[in-house]
Amino acid sequence: MPGQKWGESFLKSGLPLEHLTVIALKSIGWTCELHSEYRRVNREGELKWFERDVIAYSPESDHGDLQLLMECKYHDESRFWFFLPCETEDHLAQYGALSAGENLYVDSTVLHSAPYELLAKPATETLLPLAPKCVWGVTVSQDGTRQPNAVEDAIKQVGFGFVPFCLENFYGFHRSRAVCVLPVIATSARLFRLRPEIDTLDRVRVASAPNEVADEVSWLWYYHAPTGELLDYNMAEIDFYKKGNRYAQRKIIAKQLLALWSSPHWIAVVNIAALAVAVDVIYRQFSTLSKDFSGDQLIAKIWKDRRRRRTSGRGVR
Repeated sequence: MPGQKWGESFLKSGLPLEHLTVIALKSIGWTCELHSEYRRVNREGELKWFERDVIAYSPESDHGDLQLLMECKYHDESRFWFFLPCETEDHLAQYGALSAGENLYVDSTVLHSAPYELLAKPATETLLPLAPKCVWGVTVSQDGTRQPNAVEDAIKQVGFGFVPFCLENFYGFHRSRAVCVLPVIATSARLFRLRPEIDTLDRVRVASAPNEVADEVSWLWYYHAPTGELLDYNMAEIDFYKKGNRYAQRKIIAKQLLALWSSPHWIAVVNIAALAVAVDVIYRQFSTLSKDFSGDQLIAKIWKDRRRRRTSGRGVR
């Protein structure tokens, strides 16, 4: 009967997955905002409206604020996401990530702090050990037919939306303190990570199931190597912001804008069934990290300067 497929059709709309995402986060005390819009230039150079699926806010705490920029991707049960392992620096270096000598394992590359560095010890390495590290991902079907790469699509949506989100929400100095931001992809797809010891194509070719060559994981860290297109786009967005904001040259702010240019470096990819657990693990670790709120003094000065300029009629930028 034609009506028998209505459930799958509804699931493919993505709305049920977004609903479950909100339920999972609310169960651990988070609040969520759905379908917020923002404008950015598309690949054709046109200024267009885009939509963020979910923005999630951590519970109020003296240990600092964490926000999640989330993309939700539904897949039916016939497809899964397959990733390569990212075990050593060689996996990162082969994509030019270490050409400038940057340590991409530190907490400050996992979380972007804005508008100043919130982590008192940003060079510690406590977040990435929470889950397996991966690089590159593809969508694979159970029957072996080639699939559109929904992993790549999701990564691009998060990557191109990250800098506009941060500039709009945190570098406008609307908040009295800094916040840390983490990009997250929530999916219904099963997640598999190729075992590092797989060393021949034949071992993959003869596998009758993904678990013969890969480990299924509930969530993972995805290393995001920014493309030249993304770097150019990020720089254009940041340069435009600088022209319209007189506070952008402040040292502690300029430092974070420089870090923002090549962000995001890491994206949490999570199966929806494990979302509450994964986010809770990340947030608990975040809460244990030492924070430096001294930058609040600069934000207070900016607010005072804005009030003075507003009352003098000189306008606020």
